[in-house]
Amino acid sequence: MKVVASGRFAQFAQDDDSLVAHLIGDEHLDPVDRPVAERRRRIIDAGWQLPDVDHAGNWWIELPWPVMSSIYRRLAAMVVIGLRDGLGVGSPADLVYDAWNDKAGNEPMDLPLLGLPRGGARSFSARHGC
Repeated sequence: MKVVASGRFAQFAQDDDSLVAHLIGDEHLDPVDRPVAERRRRIIDAGWQLPDVDHAGNWWIELPWPVMSSIYRRLAAMVVIGLRDGLGVGSPADLVYDAWNDKAGNEPMDLPLLGLPRGGARSFSARHGC
């Protein structure tokens, strides 16, 4: 699943034994949109790992699967802090999502409980190598 807001995103992928989450890395943003030092510090303090080659230059965290609900709440807080305080997304109203199941031929998944409209995140991913 990917949540996108005007060139910024959080994405999640689950396999048999892990859940990986990413925030868009600085190298994928226009220089004027990259977080300044204070905003980068907020992302780090929230618990995100620094971007690296193994994670396509994105901020990341990898969790064992399955995870307890308390860890989901922590991850949700990390995503909010990362998007809002780190990357400057102003409001949940600025977000859209795209979700699909790789194991079912990339069949689209509806996630109405997110409270977000579906959007074109996969086309964004293709353009940004994510």
